Amino acid sequence: MSDRMKKIILLSVLMLFPLNAFAQNYPLMGIGISKCSAYNNMTKDDPGHIIKNTYFDWIQGFLSGMNEVTLLSKKFAVDLNSPSFDFVTQQGFLDSMCRRYPDETVVEQAFKMYSEMIKLGLKKIIEKP
Repeated sequence: MSDRMKKIILLSVLMLFPLNAFAQNYPLMGIGISKCSAYNNMTKDDPGHIIKNTYFDWIQGFLSGMNEVTLLSKKFAVDLNSPSFDFVTQQGFLDSMCRRYPDETVVEQAFKMYSEMIKLGLKKIIEKP
């Protein structure tokens, strides 16, 4: 079995593996629960960035969910499409943070990314009627 096929099988398994996370016992599922070391290894030789894009798609979905939570509880949402922190910058952030913190999970880097976007002033106060 080729290394690429092994990566695809591992990626498929990770997409279905649940994890109870962050003291609130909200179950997280998907590739975001994998360690950054796995992300680093799987994206090292990734022609076409298929695996990297799969991780990033998961993060975009997770951050969209974070927006829903903060919108309900704190009345703001982060602009995930901001030109000052665009998708290329977001992917670079994930790559950089996973290289720096290989023992942490990808979802931990997503939380850091969300916090960074708030620090950069990319949150919008939204009043719902």
